[in-house]
Amino acid sequence: MNFESACLVANLLKSVITNMENKYIGEFGTCCIDLQNAMDANKIPNSFFRHEDNNVFYLTIGFVDTEYGPGFFDQAVLYCPFCGQKLQDREEIKNKAL
Repeated sequence: MNFESACLVANLLKSVITNMENKYIGEFGTCCIDLQNAMDANKIPNSFFRHEDNNVFYLTIGFVDTEYGPGFFDQAVLYCPFCGQKLQDREEIKNKAL
């Protein structure tokens, strides 16, 4: 890796770390086009991303068929899985769940 490439990588990492430290202000799915597309019901009819009424953003990471119907395991999304932007934090989620 040459010096210019190393500087480019360092600047990119700095940008990603800054994004992760500063919480994104805006609607879920607007931080980047990739998350927006992943949440778009017209593009992905059965998206695993879900925005609940209590304003917590979840990703379904597993499910199981039971005798009572399907059971889902959801995990709150803290950071955008595509751009790394911080979307919500644990304390915020805890307060919304009360």
